[in-house]
Amino acid sequence: MDKIKYIMVTNWDGHWDKFKSPVPGVQSTLFTQSMIKDPALAKGPWERKVPTLFIKKDRHNNFERAWRGIADNFAPDIYKDQPAVRFEVLLQEEVVCPLDIQSHRVGWHLNKTGFPLATVAETGLLRPPFFSKMQNCSWNDFEQYCFYLLRSIGINDLHTIAQQSQKGQADGFFDLPYLSVI
Repeated sequence: MDKIKYIMVTNWDGHWDKFKSPVPGVQSTLFTQSMIKDPALAKGPWERKVPTLFIKKDRHNNFERAWRGIADNFAPDIYKDQPAVRFEVLLQEEVVCPLDIQSHRVGWHLNKTGFPLATVAETGLLRPPFFSKMQNCSWNDFEQYCFYLLRSIGINDLHTIAQQSQKGQADGFFDLPYLSVI
């Protein structure tokens, strides 16, 4: 993955993940000159297809979410009689944003440091901790982890059968309305 060159931070409703673009068919937005935090970004020409970190904050400037993506087709524009820069946005994937980057003020920043970005899927935030243990465990542990898994998805009326050498036989059972599983 290319190194992140820009960091763009907003605290606007529906920005970056729920665009309401004024340009039909394109995810387009703009930043006024007051939002541009680095003088090197204020005037063009701007690069094409720039790897960018897009950060969404709430109205109180608390971090909400972040995405890795591409900013492209930068062009001068006017917004409420103020000079601005319009650009297109392509979000690629949600990422886990480092804490020191989350503190950036609202605006368009030039990234002067390198920092690692992991996608939400890579971090395993939604993966139960015992999943990694299930990859290489004994049959006893596997049965116990399956019990935990079923509990974690909301099946609470579970009945296990005493663990013993029972190849090919039931390990337990549970009932759902209209379904019994052995």
